[in-house]
Amino acid sequence: MISKKILIKNGYVITMDSQRTTLSKGEVLIGDDKILAVGHNLPSSDAEVIDAEGGIIMPGFVDNHRHMWQTNLRAMLTDWTLHEYMRGIRFSISPVLRAEDIGAGNYIGALEALNAGVTTVFDYSHSNNSPDHATAGVEALIKSGMRAVYGYGLVPAPVDHPAFQSVEDRIKDAERIHDEYLSSTTALVTMGMALTETGLLPWSSSVKEIMAARNMNVPMSIHNNNYFGVTVSQGVVPMYKAGLLGPDQIHVHCNTSTPDEFRMLADNGCTIVSTPDTEIQMGMGTRCSTKPRNTAFVPQWAATSSRSMVATSWVSCALGSRIRACVSMTRSTSARRCRCVSPRARWIHSRGAPSMVQRLLVWVR
Repeated sequence: MISKKILIKNGYVITMDSQRTTLSKGEVLIGDDKILAVGHNLPSSDAEVIDAEGGIIMPGFVDNHRHMWQTNLRAMLTDWTLHEYMRGIRFSISPVLRAEDIGAGNYIGALEALNAGVTTVFDYSHSNNSPDHATAGVEALIKSGMRAVYGYGLVPAPVDHPAFQSVEDRIKDAERIHDEYLSSTTALVTMGMALTETGLLPWSSSVKEIMAARNMNVPMSIHNNNYFGVTVSQGVVPMYKAGLLGPDQIHVHCNTSTPDEFRMLADNGCTIVSTPDTEIQMGMGTRCSTKPRNTAFVPQWAATSSRSMVATSWVSCALGSRIRACVSMTRSTSARRCRCVSPRARWIHSRGAPSMVQRLLVWVR
């Protein structure tokens, strides 16, 4: 807790208020774990002063989808497709990782995220091969001092001697983590659930996972509508028909989602997450961040982790890189659309492009 006052001054302040106000040579006054004031010529007599000359002062990033446990696998997947990731990481490496491997990945991953300006994450922790694995993962996050939602992974791995014999066993252990470690809703680390992709388990098990999260009153995340040409992870329509969509859900990727499916998600208050460079590199289809503009929500941002940071396993931990990837691809797509319009329209398009970066920052607040 920050009890003394700190004044950060002389930086370029990106306030992220409703007006997208920016301040040159701006100041931010902090005290009692709160931002007390933003502006110029703020009182500093009782504050420690930090000179941010030449720097940017802005809120920390919020990463809504990161596989922290894959941090130790950095750079393994630099040229892997999604199919290769599933075979190599999910079905080969994950089953042999020890509990201490999960703890080390989460701890190091949290520290590198903080170092990159990411102050909050949803940790989609889907390598819980035993109760010890889950314990190690959540204890590492707590130790790091990071703000996080620990998404207990209900996803089964093909281990030789499984500690969990059924979805009920996994749910019971998730309840243990909730009761022993994460019962508070105001602590730095709180509870969430990482659901198994639809199609990998019987539908009845998928329903049990969703209802378990709701019984604990915690947010849940799921990889959904990831990839063309497969039946696995195409869960938006089945969840909609079963009345299971809701505002407590984060739907990750959504690359194959149709306009009707985006409307289903929007009408039920769901959040979607895009992981741009992961989706581009792994051949997962058109990024969802360019699609749902006519629905009632905007996508949130994430840097997936090891599918290398995959997106920890192959990309950097910095969300700025994700934003650059999205801006580049979106501008390229937009430029193609402008080929057949008038020179005047193309000029307006190019003049409006710089504002896109600040709009995207809203998604990672």
